[in-house]
Amino acid sequence: MRKYLVAIAIWALIFPFAIVNGILRDEVLDGLGDLAPPLSGVILSAIILVIALFLIPKIEDCRPRDFVFFGII
Repeated sequence: MRKYLVAIAIWALIFPFAIVNGILRDEVLDGLGDLAPPLSGVILSAIILVIALFLIPKIEDCRPRDFVFFGII
């Protein structure tokens, strides 16, 4: 059960980054026109990748189906 709570906490950690990314897109990147949404998506994807690479391995006793479930959460 602990591993599922940790996975939910990791997702919860991502939410503020997504919100800040949206604000960044609207306030800073908006001057780039049509390039702003894809660039914002790349930035958020990179942030999620870094968080996942550092925190997912810390979840212990996981089977492949657990990782699928974490993604579905």
